[in-house]
Amino acid sequence: MKSPHIDIPIYRCTPKQFEIENNKILAKQLQFVKVPELRMNDELYFRNKTLWDFNEIVGWLRLTVAKRSIVGELFWTPLKKLGRGRWKGFRYRRRIFELNFTPGERSELIFQGLSARIEKLKEEHPFEKRHIDLRVLNFIGPHLDWCKLISSGKKGRSPCV
Repeated sequence: MKSPHIDIPIYRCTPKQFEIENNKILAKQLQFVKVPELRMNDELYFRNKTLWDFNEIVGWLRLTVAKRSIVGELFWTPLKKLGRGRWKGFRYRRRIFELNFTPGERSELIFQGLSARIEKLKEEHPFEKRHIDLRVLNFIGPHLDWCKLISSGKKGRSPCV
């Protein structure tokens, strides 16, 4: 059985930057419409709108549980130029961190350490110009029993009290 994991998407840009790009494209196309009708505006908008949530992903950060640690692995697109909404295949790039935990650490501290390490990634290459989407992790992370997750199915002493 494979270890449990959480996949965190890494985007080409932030949602706000993406909205600005979409609005510029729409404004450029609307300048050529002689009689701007609401229906025409809607059609232009939906024809040019790509779904940021799915189409702008350039990589994945996979968090995997291993013995007494959480490992962060990077899957990244091999494309040099990352265009809007372009399909991208992903390849394993490398292990980017491993957080080890000692017996006695509380679940809250494990999550705080993990969050701090991911925040630090935002300053490193290739993440500095990208958006690591932590919405799901920040939503479920405080509620997970990280101690049980780390010790699930592994031999040896649990890192938790």
